[in-house]
Amino acid sequence: DLEYIKSPIKKQKPRRDELYTALAKAKLEYKPVRFNRENSFNKQVYADLDLIHKATNTALSIQGLVFIQEPRDVDGITFLYSTLGHSSGQELVCKNRLIVPGYTGAKSDLQRFGEALAYLKRQVAQSMLGVVANNDPEDNDDADASATMYNNESRRSIGGDTKPAHIDQGILTERI
Repeated sequence: DLEYIKSPIKKQKPRRDELYTALAKAKLEYKPVRFNRENSFNKQVYADLDLIHKATNTALSIQGLVFIQEPRDVDGITFLYSTLGHSSGQELVCKNRLIVPGYTGAKSDLQRFGEALAYLKRQVAQSMLGVVANNDPEDNDDADASATMYNNESRRSIGGDTKPAHIDQGILTERI
């Protein structure tokens, strides 16, 4: 007689060793990311998404990595799906709910949606790719870059807000 043994099936974690190794190598080749924009409302300075892509895309590509972000509607709720994929087939996907602030009286719904999406894409890209934007010439090899528009850290909070520029609110993240 055969005896059947019931055993719990263990859910295996997806392998990401090749992806993480490639990302670690790519990060060594990123170009410096400096603040290049200022929020006209709260005067916080930041690095825009285009600058983040220009600083990382070549290094990612050389290591067989690609970073893709796309908004998707799921049951009437908009999510941003961000995928860091490797040529081995390994990937890391993050799903973030897009939260659009209420009516400001000055902008259309579409403008608010676009602003919220751009903000979320920038924050998630920096997080997933391990990008840190700053204007401290001591933090990277390009000392000449200190002559940028925002070379004084006090510009981070012109309006008297002591909150660092990298502290933000309203991002809900779910790894899938």
